[in-house]
Amino acid sequence: MTTALLQRPKPIGRAVRDKSMRGKARRLIMLSAIGLLPWASVLAVTLPSSTHVRNWSTAWVGLDLLLAAGCGLTAILLQRNDSRARLTASAVAGAALIDLWFDVITAEPGGPLAVAMLCAVAEFGLIAACMHVALSAPEAPGAEPATDPYVLRRATVSE
Repeated sequence: MTTALLQRPKPIGRAVRDKSMRGKARRLIMLSAIGLLPWASVLAVTLPSSTHVRNWSTAWVGLDLLLAAGCGLTAILLQRNDSRARLTASAVAGAALIDLWFDVITAEPGGPLAVAMLCAVAEFGLIAACMHVALSAPEAPGAEPATDPYVLRRATVSE
């Protein structure tokens, strides 16, 4: 008996069957986008330009470990030709962009900033690779799975 070990992710239209719930989610996301603009303005004028932070190193190590785990999972999913690699690649690209931003913005002038900029160049490579995977077109109807490296692999299991 042939069984799909992994199922192809459903399009959002099928995954969110209730149209009213999909509309509510869309409105909430749009309101969040609009609401974050004035909030960013409030932060710009009220936050101090510098502060002492508890657990600074733990925060950075945690973010880098998150990136490492995401990269590892994405690589494993790509090796298995699992289409969910698009999702993890998208998450890694976003997290890497955040990491890049804070690395550069928080770096002290001089040597630390130069190192942050060099690391940013490398991180841009990771972001570009992840975005390539995330934005790759899904399998064309009737195409052979082997033609697309990001297509879900199916396996046969006998009972």
